[in-house]
Amino acid sequence: MARPTVVALSLGVFILSCTQPALVSHADNEQRLVAEVLSRSARSLEQHDWSTYSTVWANDSDISVMHPGSREWVSGWKAVAQKYRALVSDTSFHFRAVPVRHDIHVSPSGDMAWVTQEDSLYFLTRGKTSALVQWSTAVLEKRGGRWKLIHAHASQFPSGS
Repeated sequence: MARPTVVALSLGVFILSCTQPALVSHADNEQRLVAEVLSRSARSLEQHDWSTYSTVWANDSDISVMHPGSREWVSGWKAVAQKYRALVSDTSFHFRAVPVRHDIHVSPSGDMAWVTQEDSLYFLTRGKTSALVQWSTAVLEKRGGRWKLIHAHASQFPSGS
């Protein structure tokens, strides 16, 4: 089976596993809702869909992003939006994020959540394919009854790991 097919199938299984309805406890339901936000975020980046991507973030000054592709800490919606709008609009850049494993925690109060995850990322840029593995952390806050990203951080695994 070709690698792109495996990647697509793996991502499809992950997305379906995050969105299947079930009879679950309140905490499990909140974890499912958090997973749906993260799935929507990944899909919208993959599909260059800025209008959807911008809805998963809290659009205010309380957010921040730190990623290995950038040597700067980006904070506030205006700066984060500028950074990601450029990425989403670059149609020469394509990627697929395949979560290898994740752990979702929702605070006892039910208004904060954090996700730690190991991802395999596959990139296609100007005809060149590359891959990397990273650890990522996402922090979400429940605002107006909806989970919103307020912080994202990723660290690339060192070569040979």
